[in-house]
Amino acid sequence: MTRDRGLRDPQGFTLIEMMVAVAILIVVLLALYATLNGAQRAAMVSTRHVQTRDTGRVAIQLMERDLRMAGSGWGLVAVETSDNGNPLQLRGIMPGPGAVSDSIRILGSWGGIARLSQDMPLSTSAIRVDSLAGFTAGDLCVVTNDEGSAHLFQVTSIGTAPNTLVTGPSPWNTAGGHASWPAGGYRQGTTVYRVALVSYAVDSVTYRRPSIVRTEHGQASQLVAYDVHDLQIWYGLLNGARTRAPSDLSMIREIAPVIHAQTGSSSQDSSWTAVRPRVF
Repeated sequence: MTRDRGLRDPQGFTLIEMMVAVAILIVVLLALYATLNGAQRAAMVSTRHVQTRDTGRVAIQLMERDLRMAGSGWGLVAVETSDNGNPLQLRGIMPGPGAVSDSIRILGSWGGIARLSQDMPLSTSAIRVDSLAGFTAGDLCVVTNDEGSAHLFQVTSIGTAPNTLVTGPSPWNTAGGHASWPAGGYRQGTTVYRVALVSYAVDSVTYRRPSIVRTEHGQASQLVAYDVHDLQIWYGLLNGARTRAPSDLSMIREIAPVIHAQTGSSSQDSSWTAVRPRVF
């Protein structure tokens, strides 16, 4: 039998052809992976930038809320208290130290309001009130009149027979503080406010990245913004000047916090507001 010369033996790919095909496939897969990985990284960076901007805005909103309540009930009057027996003055707005970033403390009234149900002749006298609503053990409270006097104490427990804000052992209640006690003390009917002492500052240690924390007296610090480049707090004064370091706190009329957020290795975004406390 003779072989049909029109037909050839089937032939497969050679080894070289297979190696070239595999190499081309690897190059295509690597290019596809690089494209997908780049797109994923870009999406993650974009998401992080959006989250950073959002947390900055949330922090500004919290600061704006607290700043509006600064000095509620006593305005620009200095609040006298005790610092372990030493006289200490507090204000509704208290600029804090800062190197690159600023900090601030805010004292204002939140929640409880009562009136003295009997005279309070001395700083060591009992604080008898007409209502205990809104007050709990551990709270800070300010007793203030319409004659330019205000004094802060810490409520260590609640007495109900009669209604009493008990001011037991505490650095805020230690004898020796509470200077400028009004002559004759505070009269029945004087207002007593439940107050909060809040601070905002940049924390570069506790978290993996520089963050703004809100700390209320007696409570754990709260993370409110991260990836912060700096916090600047500008003060608008009565004479129209603006400064980050006011020398006369009674001149403050407006507070403008600015948060610069780090949204990239060389890019920043800012959130800010301008607030005038409602009693200033």
